Amino acid sequence: MKIPTLSVLAMLLAGCAASGNGQIETLTQERAAGMLVAGTTTKADVRRALGEPSVTAFPDGREVWFYRYDGSAARLVKYVPLVGRMAETGTQIRELRILFDPDGRVRKFRLQDIRVQ
Repeated sequence: MKIPTLSVLAMLLAGCAASGNGQIETLTQERAAGMLVAGTTTKADVRRALGEPSVTAFPDGREVWFYRYDGSAARLVKYVPLVGRMAETGTQIRELRILFDPDGRVRKFRLQDIRVQ
């Protein structure tokens, strides 16, 4: 039994779907600086703008929120003979880390693109 070509193509394209918080996909350093003002922006402000964080951590008793966006999640095409060799081998992840003061206001943030091989 043959699987129709369109079905195979649809499965491959589905494997290229993004994952994580789409709010930070196009976030620039300038927009982040305007949105995440140290000493002013609260946790509630951040939650309203970006939604729930991917991860919440408490190193040294300080609260850090992580937002991640993976625009190249699970590329099934890399498993197709020959075609997979031409596909992108790395993954680009965008991560936003926000450190809060004990009073629940932004202390600092870091927005970065991480290349994973």
